[in-house]
Amino acid sequence: MTIELGQRRAGLRGKLPARPGSIKLKFGDYLKESRLPALPAHFGHVTNVPPTRYGWQMLGNDVAGDCVIAGRCHQIMLEHMATHRPLPDFSPGSALSAYSACLVYAGNQPWNPRDPSTDKGLDMQTAAKWWRDVGLTDADGNVHKIDAYVAIENVDDVLMATYLCGSAGVGLALPDTAEQQFEAGQIWDDVKTKPTGGHYVPCVGYMGGHLVFVTWGHLQGATRAYIEARMEDGVCCLSREYMTASGLSPEMIDWAALLDDVDALASMKEAHESAHEQAAEHEVVEQEPEPEPEPAAEHVDEEPIEEVPDVPPVESAPPPHKPKHKPPKRSHKKKR
Repeated sequence: MTIELGQRRAGLRGKLPARPGSIKLKFGDYLKESRLPALPAHFGHVTNVPPTRYGWQMLGNDVAGDCVIAGRCHQIMLEHMATHRPLPDFSPGSALSAYSACLVYAGNQPWNPRDPSTDKGLDMQTAAKWWRDVGLTDADGNVHKIDAYVAIENVDDVLMATYLCGSAGVGLALPDTAEQQFEAGQIWDDVKTKPTGGHYVPCVGYMGGHLVFVTWGHLQGATRAYIEARMEDGVCCLSREYMTASGLSPEMIDWAALLDDVDALASMKEAHESAHEQAAEHEVVEQEPEPEPEPAAEHVDEEPIEEVPDVPPVESAPPPHKPKHKPPKRSHKKKR
């Protein structure tokens, strides 16, 4: 597949440096190899045909460092594509408004296009918490929330999370060659140049022997070695939006069972939220008021009643190997 040069224009970056351990639940620690599906040699819900007549859209990432928000908008679009629902309408204005709101949530000043100092960028854990607690509002006023989020720490987890959950948010420390290769329509493969800044890119598939991402309004391929060298943090969002009416994901994975697995494999000795607690935290349960006891009645206690970058096909590329994970452990090992 060829790419017409000049049509791809790199945007800005805006992911803050990784904070190891900031996301307590670790995706890789909660997976049992014997229960994982085998990854196919080619998967993903994207094609070279853009999802809308406007393409994937830059969503404000050319005027502000809102890559974390723009990336999540692209993930929501993909969730709707995969489940055959109408695509939500995201615009540069709605994305930048969400970016400003998330900045305030993180304790910063709102983004002001006339004041570059307000373009602070976002931390992935803080943004994921905001997606869960507040939600991301599209151009039509619809709010899109997630139910829980878990940390992704290596490429095997990125691939498995992408396959099971539709996409995986990846934080990369990019070199300056990233923009050059992007605009030239080349696969990201420079593992030697020193990184100069962080960027959030959602992984949306594995095709032609490359991981496929959405960034700066286009699909972009990267080698496994590139992601292994550049990845500094990642997050998998568990969202009910990525479900069909039957309650199953497009890969026929029972979503409720996936949350149960995350809970079941979490160490009972760890003092952190479970996935179900995360999912239930923003749900309000109404309870009927307790009736007042009769004056003469004896009191009785009652029991208390969540465009493949245009990735050139590589027929001889081997399929990604099945991830092997170690048993759950409390220590956090930073992957870069």
